[in-house]
Amino acid sequence: MTKELPLGAIEFDYQKFPSATHQSFKDECDINKIMSRIMKTGIDPFADRVAAQNFIDCTQVPDFMEAQDQVNAMYAYFESLPSSIRLRFENQPAQLVEFLSDLDKNGQEAIELGLIQAPAKPAEVAPKAPEAVEPAAAPEPAQKA
Repeated sequence: MTKELPLGAIEFDYQKFPSATHQSFKDECDINKIMSRIMKTGIDPFADRVAAQNFIDCTQVPDFMEAQDQVNAMYAYFESLPSSIRLRFENQPAQLVEFLSDLDKNGQEAIELGLIQAPAKPAEVAPKAPEAVEPAAAPEPAQKA
């Protein structure tokens, strides 16, 4: 007797194919055996995976869309640069960002490449001649009445 399948359903017999799971890992995946091992030894086998994670303070990071907008703006800026400048940074916007983040070291080259403007030099001011101050007028004598 054959069972009836709903219209459009496909029957697939998994018994015809060999298992793709490795039974040698069954004890490593059994939660009861994992918990038993932790209770006996007091050592969490997954603790090293958690310790390897890095956590950072992201309170100063903009929200996702603002961050994406900043990244897109950087890519657009980088693509607008002349090819010779892009080649200087091996067509990698990240290299440009790294370069510009250390202006103490790279400031002069950044100015030469036209990436930033040279700081304005303060205008030399000629010393002013002292202004003539008029002496105060002497008080007028009081009149007797």
